[in-house]
Amino acid sequence: MGFSRRDFGRMALTGLALSPFILRSAPAAPLSPERKFLFLFAPGGWDFSYVFAPLFDNSWVDTDPGSTTAEAHGIPYVDAGSRPAVRQFFENYGDRACVINGMEVRSITHAVCTRLVFTGTTRPEADDFGSILAAHSSQDRILPHVILSGPSYGYQYASQAVRMGRDGQLASLLDARSLDNMNLEAALPEDEAEAVVQAYIRDRAAAAHAEDQSGWNGRLNRLHDDTLSKLRALEEGSVDLTFDQSGTAAQITHGVSLLSEGLARCVTLQHAGFWDIGWDSHSTNSYQDSHFQLYFEAVNEAMAALDTMTSTSGNRLADEVTVVLISEMGRDPRLNAQQGKHHWTHTSAMLVGSGIQGGQVIGAYNESVTSSPVDLVSGEVHDSGTYLLPSHLGATLLALGDVDP
Repeated sequence: MGFSRRDFGRMALTGLALSPFILRSAPAAPLSPERKFLFLFAPGGWDFSYVFAPLFDNSWVDTDPGSTTAEAHGIPYVDAGSRPAVRQFFENYGDRACVINGMEVRSITHAVCTRLVFTGTTRPEADDFGSILAAHSSQDRILPHVILSGPSYGYQYASQAVRMGRDGQLASLLDARSLDNMNLEAALPEDEAEAVVQAYIRDRAAAAHAEDQSGWNGRLNRLHDDTLSKLRALEEGSVDLTFDQSGTAAQITHGVSLLSEGLARCVTLQHAGFWDIGWDSHSTNSYQDSHFQLYFEAVNEAMAALDTMTSTSGNRLADEVTVVLISEMGRDPRLNAQQGKHHWTHTSAMLVGSGIQGGQVIGAYNESVTSSPVDLVSGEVHDSGTYLLPSHLGATLLALGDVDP
């Protein structure tokens, strides 16, 4: 099915959010406290037939021979003894989860598809959904959108994204420890001398701020004051920025802490699967089994942490955080000669938690394992409906965050 420029314009004007049937409610006023987001990205392209879409009745699909169809809280899913974490998730959290099947990415290139699922477009002049949500926060977050690992895309709101660094470099940049590793010929000043220099700079800045509050100088002074106050808040906060980034569990613990402390509105991290080899299973597609087991172990850890921690408002953190499970593409229905599966332009996603009407599946795959059109009002599969795109997912996330899509 083709779309004209006029079709795309009409789609942009209508917003096309899935919110009428995914949201529990669509409040007219800003949420108080506002909703936060945790993105868990599976890079490389997952095989949706291993978890999200039971396709055993389709003879064209090479499904996992060790799996079967199960159901929990009204959601049919793919169950296997080798993936107990999947069963645990749907049994424990299926009533908060909405599976989205048949989202069309319209590309087989990893870079293009990744940009699509994070921004809703292939244009470079676009921000990822996490940064847009962070930019429209009702609070002045110190670390608006934290990327612990994985991709991010910035344009208008690039300043909202904060990368921790693969080795946690952010903390060493803040306290100047990074200078120790630069092989500088000159020695850094001792702590006492450093304190004198810092006091002098603060005094000069304060004097300049008192003299001129207008124009460019005034804006610079206010920005300087704001930055200093955020740095002081980071130094005095209870979240340790120097954490071990080597494992997904540590990243989840840290990410949930950032949300709990109110430092960030959005956190993004990726799970590269078994041995961190990624999900791009052109050969040995059976690795998807181990990938999903480890991935859902991580998801269960995140959900348990959200259930036990509170936010700055005193609420249970799970009531304020929407968890977004995505991969940039799916896998071909058929195994290739290497017992792997190539790229597929249709995939699944799942939303869990705050604002989500759980226990449901939106969308479907047809006999050719391509996307079925969906009525955007009812959420039902319908011949005259709309093919779901990453932009629909993005519009839904923005609506969840009280941002006009």
